[in-house]
Amino acid sequence: MLDTIGFSKDQMNEILDTAQSFRHRRDALKAKLKDLCQTMELACLAKDFDQATVLLLAEEIGELKKTLYLEKIESRLAIRHLLTPEQAEQLRLQRVEQQKHETSREQQEATEFSDLIPARELN
Repeated sequence: MLDTIGFSKDQMNEILDTAQSFRHRRDALKAKLKDLCQTMELACLAKDFDQATVLLLAEEIGELKKTLYLEKIESRLAIRHLLTPEQAEQLRLQRVEQQKHETSREQQEATEFSDLIPARELN
């Protein structure tokens, strides 16, 4: 997708460096989130269920998801600052088109799934 926007070699290197930097941080956060979710699962299944612990874990998971989302936005903004206005517009248009395809695919998958569910007979 990015190769059609016409980045200069310097821009491409900066974009790749920026993306790599954010990817490392995101991967570390995702690993921590996975660990917290596993801990939450164990806490919920424990014989000696502790509601306070579960609620604390839920808050930590929520904060981590918030941080991940903010990292995603910061990554996009950092990359956007490397683009010319024309490149930024091309990227925006590509993302809009990508969203349309994803929405269409999700609707198609939902329809295919609903086709698998037998209809009830009405008497």
